[in-house]
Amino acid sequence: MIEQTRGCRTLPIQILLGLTLSGLGFGQSLVSYRTTPQVLTLSTPDLLLEVTVTGSPTRVILEAAWQAGLVLDLHDDGTGGDKVAGDGTYSLRFVPAALLASMRADDVFRLLVGYVNVFQGQNSMARAFMMAEVYTPEIPMAPVTSASADMQYTDYVVNILMPSAFPSGISSTLPDVRSVVQRFYQKFPDDFDIFNIVYAGPSFFQNRFHFAVQNAVQGIGLSAFNNSTSYGSAGRLLGISEFPLAPYFDGADTAVQHEFGHQFIAFLNTPSFLTPAIPHWPYSTMASGVMGFSIGGAGGQGGEFPCLITKEAGGYRLAQRTEAAVFSDLDLYLMGLIPASQVADQYIFRDQNAVPPCDGRLFTGIMDTLRISDITGVLGNRVPDTTQSKKTFRLATIVLSRDSLLSPEAMALYSYFARRMEGQASVPFHQGLAKGTAKPFAITARGLGTMVARVTAAPACILSLPVITKVQSARGFGGLNFFTAGSYLEITGSNLAGNTREWLPSDFNGNNAPTTLDGVSVFINNKPAAFVSYISPGQVNAQAPDDSTIGPVSITVTNCSGTSAPVTLPRAALAPGMLAPPADLNPFFNTGGKQNLVATFGLQYLFAGDPSLGASFKFAKPHDTLWLYGIGFGPVQGATVPGVKATTQGQVIAQVSVSFGQTPANMTYKGLYGSYVGLYLFIVEVPDVPDGDYGINVSVNGQLIQQGPLFLTVKH
Repeated sequence: MIEQTRGCRTLPIQILLGLTLSGLGFGQSLVSYRTTPQVLTLSTPDLLLEVTVTGSPTRVILEAAWQAGLVLDLHDDGTGGDKVAGDGTYSLRFVPAALLASMRADDVFRLLVGYVNVFQGQNSMARAFMMAEVYTPEIPMAPVTSASADMQYTDYVVNILMPSAFPSGISSTLPDVRSVVQRFYQKFPDDFDIFNIVYAGPSFFQNRFHFAVQNAVQGIGLSAFNNSTSYGSAGRLLGISEFPLAPYFDGADTAVQHEFGHQFIAFLNTPSFLTPAIPHWPYSTMASGVMGFSIGGAGGQGGEFPCLITKEAGGYRLAQRTEAAVFSDLDLYLMGLIPASQVADQYIFRDQNAVPPCDGRLFTGIMDTLRISDITGVLGNRVPDTTQSKKTFRLATIVLSRDSLLSPEAMALYSYFARRMEGQASVPFHQGLAKGTAKPFAITARGLGTMVARVTAAPACILSLPVITKVQSARGFGGLNFFTAGSYLEITGSNLAGNTREWLPSDFNGNNAPTTLDGVSVFINNKPAAFVSYISPGQVNAQAPDDSTIGPVSITVTNCSGTSAPVTLPRAALAPGMLAPPADLNPFFNTGGKQNLVATFGLQYLFAGDPSLGASFKFAKPHDTLWLYGIGFGPVQGATVPGVKATTQGQVIAQVSVSFGQTPANMTYKGLYGSYVGLYLFIVEVPDVPDGDYGINVSVNGQLIQQGPLFLTVKH
C-alpha cells in the first residue's frame, strides 16, 4: 500500500514547535502535554497542567510566563493532580487568574503558559513551551449537535472521542487514523477532499504533517495511487493533515495551507537540483513562498525562507519578506490554479550551503534558472490542466479527544479557528512564540482557489418571507426609538435568517465590515449599505451607514427568500448611549437593582465595581482613570466612517461631559476606540468625592442622555 507522507513547515524561530532538546541519549524527552480544562475561560478558577516525560528525571519545572522569575515544580507522585504516581506524567495545579489577566488581543486566544524544563541532576535534558487556549465572549458560541456518546459537531468542527486512537503508556507514536476517519464517515457523507485532524487533550510534541491518500494528477512528479476506500471514502478523499499540537491549528495561518499544498507540491525530481530538497524546495524563489525549504536536505522538516529574490542587471537582489508568504507561480501551477504559460522563471542558489544573508544585497553568485519547460518537457503538462482542475476544496476538521468530549467553549474556539480557512482578509495570528498577520488561502492563492471549512450542509433557504416586528437603536440598558449614522440597530421578528452567528474577522475585507452575512442584508432608506454584525432567525443587528436624511426612514431585511415589509424609524443627527465594555473584556452586570456601568481600568482587564462580583473587579477611588464606552456619538475628527474599524484616535466633534452625580469628571479622551467598529471611548478621572454610589450622568452638547440610572461605586 502506497502512502505519501510529507514533512511540515516550521515557524521562523529557533525553537522548533516549542521544543528545545539536548542530551536525549540520556533517556529524558517530552512526549505530550495537556491542560484541564482543555480550553480555559476568563473565569476558570483552577488549571491542571500535565506533561508526559520519558526516563527518570530528577526534576521537572515550569518557568512561568506570567511572572518573571516564578518557577513551579511538577510532580509524578500523585500530589500535583496526576492520578497515578510513577507513570511518567508530571503535573501541576494552579490558579490561572494572573495568567488570564496577562492576555492581550494579539495573543489571538492562545496564551504562553511558560517553559517546562526537564532536568537530570544539573543538566537540562529537554525544554518546551506550553500554550493554553482561552475562550472569551468575543468568539460566538457555536450550536453543538450531539451525534452519539462519542461524537458531537458544529457547522465547522467534528469532535470525536476515541481513547484507542491515542498511544498507550509513554509513547510518542501517533496512531493510524483510519479508524478516526471511518468513524467520521458513519455520520457524514463522502463530500470532503482533505481532513485536518487535531489532537486535543493530550497534544504531542511533534510537527504537523500531511500525507496523500490518493493521487490522480499527472505531471507533478507523484505516481497515481488510490487508498481512499481503506479510510471509508468512496473515492473523494485526497489526503490528511495531522496537527499533533492543538494550539498550532489555525485555518488562517500558512501552516494549514502548507500542509494542504503537500497534496500536490514538491514531488518534482526533475531537474536534478530539485531532488535533494524533496519534500520541500531548495533555497530559491519557490522557497520564499508558502512551501518553504527543507531543513537539512531531502526528507527534512520544512523551514521558512523569508527572502524575495529579484533578478537585476549584474545579479539577484535579496530583499527580506516582511509579510506572510504566498504561493509561488510554480506552486499554483502544481495545484492546477494557473496554466504553465503563466509560470515565471524561478531561481535556485547553486551552492545550497553558502546562501548569503537576505539584507538587500545584490547577489552576484551562481543561480540555476528553472523554466516551466524544464518540468513539462520531462513529465508532460499537468493533467487535469487549469481548465479542468478542481478549484474549490472542502476541508473537514476533526478534533480528537481521549478522555471526554469537548466543552461548548472549546467547540466554539476550534470552530472559530477552522472557519478562518474561509477568510477573505488578513487577520492577526499567534503560533507558539510567533505573532503577526496571517493571509488565508483566498489571498495566498490569489483568489484562484477556495477552501470550504463547513462540515454540515449550508442552511436551507427560509421558506417564508422575513417579518420585522420591531426596530430600535441598540445601546446598553435599553434601546432608543431613533438612530443616527453609526448606530447599531436591533431588528427583531421572525424568519430573518436561517442560522445564528456574529461577524468574524474573516468576514471583514481589510478594515471594512461586511454588508451581508450568509445572504442576509439590511436596507436602510432603500440603500443596501448597512453593516450586518449578527444574524439569527429572530434578530438581526446592523450598523447604520452614513446618510444625511433626518426624519423617518424605511428599514427592511432581505434574505434568500425575499425582502420584508418596511418598518420606519426616525434618523437623528445624534443618538448617543452608554454601553458595557466590549464583549472581549466582559459582559455588563446588573446587580442590586442598579444598572452597573462597569467601566474598566484601562487595558488592565479590571472592572470598576464591587469585588464581590469577581476577582476582576475593584472599587473605583478618587483620581482613578476609568474607561467608559458608548455608541452613536456622531462624527469624529478624521476620516473614519461607519462600517470601518477605527485605526486613528479621532476626537468626537460633539461636546461630551461626564459627571459623578453633580460633580464633573475631568475627561482626557473622547473618540473612537481603535480596532472596533463604531465603538466610542471616554477616558475620565474619578473626581474627589466621598464614598458612595454615584449616578453617572453623560451630556452631549449640553443635553443629558436619558439613560439609566447608571451607577458606579466610589470607595477610598
